[in-house]
Amino acid sequence: MSSHASDVLHVTSVHPWDDNRIFHKQCRSLQAAGMSVALMAVEAPGGLMQGVHTLRLKRAPAGRLGRIAVTLPKILWKSLRVKARIVHIHDPELIPIALAAKVWGCRIVYDVHEDYPLDILCKPWIPRLLRRPVAAAFSIFERLCVRAFDAVIAATPAIGARLAPYNSKTFVVANYPRLDELAVALETNAKERADIVYLGYLTEIRGIRVLVDAMSKVKGRLLLAGRFTDPALEEYVRDRLAVGHIEFVGWVDRRDLTGLFRRAAVGVVPLLPVPSFVESLPNKLFEYMAAGIPVVASAFAGWKDLVEGLEVGWCVPPGDADALAERLNYALANPNEARARGRRGRAAVESRFNWEAAFGELLRAYTRVVPDIVAPERREC
Repeated sequence: MSSHASDVLHVTSVHPWDDNRIFHKQCRSLQAAGMSVALMAVEAPGGLMQGVHTLRLKRAPAGRLGRIAVTLPKILWKSLRVKARIVHIHDPELIPIALAAKVWGCRIVYDVHEDYPLDILCKPWIPRLLRRPVAAAFSIFERLCVRAFDAVIAATPAIGARLAPYNSKTFVVANYPRLDELAVALETNAKERADIVYLGYLTEIRGIRVLVDAMSKVKGRLLLAGRFTDPALEEYVRDRLAVGHIEFVGWVDRRDLTGLFRRAAVGVVPLLPVPSFVESLPNKLFEYMAAGIPVVASAFAGWKDLVEGLEVGWCVPPGDADALAERLNYALANPNEARARGRRGRAAVESRFNWEAAFGELLRAYTRVVPDIVAPERREC
């Protein structure tokens, strides 16, 4: 190992350096397992952060085109200089860079956070008539490229099933919450849990307009935490803010999640049935469960099996503001049942849906790529 600057180099050109999946879960867990870990990301602080060596990339001046023309060549050059035993990439735009690094002898792990062909179908910056051809072209490109990579990490079983035929070393590493992160929220007095919470990006396809419309019929207060990406939707929501009814909390840092969740009687996941959401595993759903919060979620097939099958919350037809309002009112009016469902959610996270369990799959993937990279006592995690 001494000939390598790091055992593992994680690279992202899109995500923030302190992204929860990349930095807080993967990088920190790998470092705690005894590996030397580096992270290259835009606006990373540089130097050692919680045991992880961070390498700073300057933000490109012109959005996506700037990243492609300026940032990506720098990533290739810096990646080769690090001489890591594994280069773990997190963005599809890094695939060409990864292929070039592969030619130079790097071992590449491709982490697929989203089902990108389905995600392309919902991209507003791509003209509607071009979305299907672009999605189909990317799907072919991705399938061809993953054959060359040393391993593929899929964030959901559906993504894993799609790519496994093209790379036998495909591992599902779900984005489940860490057991320790939200445990403090469980200590909250039941009387303090009185609000409805939504956490995440605030967009049309995530059902924010539907949620705000539903709140006109709900006898309770909504804490809306996140970031708007559409000025028109932001104006629509802000026109309906009301003290004691709908509060816009803004973006909540992970360090402040516990404070937000301590106020929550129910968490809501009102995503609309766009292709990329139907088979997704949204972080917020499992974070609510980890904090002992019952959930009201869209009635996608896989979600119903989880939410209603395990009795950790309730499902409603996606896009139906009346049904959403009715179920939120029921949850608030039946606090004992809601708390029981919240406790079952926490128990499910403790037994199965936690990062500690998912991390074992990441270690297995790395061991398949570099057999001696994981200490023997960690290989059975």
